[in-house]
Amino acid sequence: MGNINYLRVLIGGIIAAAVFIITEFFIEGLASIFWGINESSLIVELFPQSLQSGLRFHLFNFLNLIIFCFLLIWVYAALCPRFTAGPKTALICVLIFWMIEILFIMNLVNMNIFPCKLGLISLIFNTIELPVAALAGASMYQENTSKE
Repeated sequence: MGNINYLRVLIGGIIAAAVFIITEFFIEGLASIFWGINESSLIVELFPQSLQSGLRFHLFNFLNLIIFCFLLIWVYAALCPRFTAGPKTALICVLIFWMIEILFIMNLVNMNIFPCKLGLISLIFNTIELPVAALAGASMYQENTSKE
């Protein structure tokens, strides 16, 4: 059993974040064209007091995504010795993160902080975005095989 290769985890996290962003643009574009669903305008409509632009907003969201994807690949790396490396393990990791997201969104909806419609849209989008990103990031990961 090798050690976790943190450089590969970092590279996989960055690749996963890039793929997540590309997939999100594609999915949101299709949803906007075919169903008139635009997550960004829905957020502005529901939360007019929120700041949806500016360097701080975009920097925070970008760093949040990088950290999220780094954690996703790190958990994948931790699961590899138990489930073997590959797409199946990446999808198990996605399932774990998706269930955590469901619990988090359900809590925000329950406290009337997040509208149910926006929570459902977010979950539906992430049902597609997370697996694609995780598979791309996991494909970049290899364990250290050196014995110490």
